[in-house]
Amino acid sequence: MILAAASATAQNIVTPVVDTTAILEVRVDNRIVDPEYVGKDIFALLATKETGKGKVTLHQSDALRLAMNRHIARNSDRKINGYRVRIFFDNSQTARGRSASVAASFRARYPGIRAYENYSNPYFKVTVGDFRTQAEAQEFADQITGIYHSAFVVRETINYPLR
Repeated sequence: MILAAASATAQNIVTPVVDTTAILEVRVDNRIVDPEYVGKDIFALLATKETGKGKVTLHQSDALRLAMNRHIARNSDRKINGYRVRIFFDNSQTARGRSASVAASFRARYPGIRAYENYSNPYFKVTVGDFRTQAEAQEFADQITGIYHSAFVVRETINYPLR
């Protein structure tokens, strides 16, 4: 419970980065978060000092950090049923190269969200995200349809969301 309160407080401190070339909003567990901070270690971010920004002092035992790291390590290979957003599928002669290009451009635009390339005869596919609910996946799909016009939600086995 203390850990959840610490991360919720930290999320309120973060100021969103304004970037007019990308979608400004990403949701994790139905909260709006800055894509720059998705999947990063909150303890390390709080300890970082930046000129012109406030100072955060975090008093915690080393046991808390170790427990969090153990939890992440134990669950890193875990898979569950969930949803992803398919942003590409094609079976043309150029589909392999185009799927790699789409995945690379997505990773550059949304570095905190995983992109998965897959070949299932005869289609090359690119799906993104690890969403527990269809509503979360649909909300993200709606956010990216301006860039990925054919984005739609698919049910898949996903990686266990750790953060």
